[in-house]
Amino acid sequence: MGNLANSYNDLGRHAEAEQLNQKVLEQQQSAILGPGHPDTLGVMGNLANSYTYLGRYAVAEQLNQKVLEQQSAILGPGHPDTLGFMGNLANSYNTLGRYAEAEQLYQKVLEQQSAILGPGHPDTLSTMGNLANSYNNLGRHAEAEQLNKKVLEHQSPILGPGHPATLLTRGNLANSYTRLGRHAEAEQMFMTVLERQTLILGQDHPNTAWTKEALAYLQEQMYNSEEISE
Repeated sequence: MGNLANSYNDLGRHAEAEQLNQKVLEQQQSAILGPGHPDTLGVMGNLANSYTYLGRYAVAEQLNQKVLEQQSAILGPGHPDTLGFMGNLANSYNTLGRYAEAEQLYQKVLEQQSAILGPGHPDTLSTMGNLANSYNNLGRHAEAEQLNKKVLEHQSPILGPGHPATLLTRGNLANSYTRLGRHAEAEQMFMTVLERQTLILGQDHPNTAWTKEALAYLQEQMYNSEEISE
C-alpha cells in the first residue's frame, strides 16, 4: 500500500497518495508495528512528502521534524535513512522560503552521505541537486551551475541520459543558465529535456509541467529582451 502511494506521487496523483499513506499510517501506528517502528516512520515521511506536493508546507515541515527526531533516536544521526529524512526537512525549509536554513542542512546531509554512501550514490547526488537549487534560491547561480554539472557527470553514466532523475538535473542546469543570462543555452537544453520527458513521463507529469513552465518563462524573457534592444 505504501509503495502504491509512492507510485501515485510519482504520477502526480498526490491527493490519492495522501489518502493511502494516511490509511497505512493509521494501521501501522495503532495495531501492527507501533508509532516508533522504522517502517511507520517511513510512511510518516512519505505522508509529509504528499503534504508538500499538495502545498501544505507547514504541516509537512512539522511532520518531517517529528520523523527526524524519532529516527535519529532509533537508528542514529548518521544512518542513511536518518540522513534521507534530514534532506526531507531541508526540502520543507525550501518550500517555506527558509533558504539559508535549507542550504545549511543540505550541506550537513551531503557531507555525511558522501562519507557513508559515496559521492556517486543516487541519494548523495539527489542531495547535491537539492543543494544546487538552494544556491539558486540564494542568488548563488554560478555555484548552482557548477554543482548541477557535477551531479550530471555522475548521473549520466550511472542512470543513463534518459533517466527521469538525469533529465530533472538537466532541467535544473538549464534553470541556472537562465538565471545567469545564458538564454540560448538554456532554451536548447530545456527543449531537449522537454522532448524526452514528454516521451518518457507523459505530458501531464509534474516534471514535464515544470519544464514547460520554465521554458515559457525563459522565452518570455528572451522576447522582452529583444523588444528592449529594438
